[in-house]
Amino acid sequence: KELGALSKFSHTVEIVRSTRNVRLAVSPFEQQVAVPPSVFARARSVPHKRSSQQRKALVDKYKAKKAIESFPRTGILFDLDAYIEDPVYPDVVTIREFVSEAHRDFQTILSEILVQDQS
Repeated sequence: KELGALSKFSHTVEIVRSTRNVRLAVSPFEQQVAVPPSVFARARSVPHKRSSQQRKALVDKYKAKKAIESFPRTGILFDLDAYIEDPVYPDVVTIREFVSEAHRDFQTILSEILVQDQS
């Protein structure tokens, strides 16, 4: 029996603590939005063969090429979550503390993930 095509693939790391937890999910993605066919047609156009408005056609061609190149077809999605497994009493963790600690955790994680290549 065939199960079907793989639709989602991800890795998840969870850091479990007594008061707050952090979850990092990493998954590749592919854009589901299609570039309009008219943009591809403008990118393939041959402006010097036009009888008029060659400059405008050339500018439109370069704009279309730039739009196609700048549109990410694939990428990696990082999803950071801070959460509390079992709700605690308000005197144990305040919203302000929770948010500031989550922000500090996220900054630490992002500084480790987004390391620039030094070579």
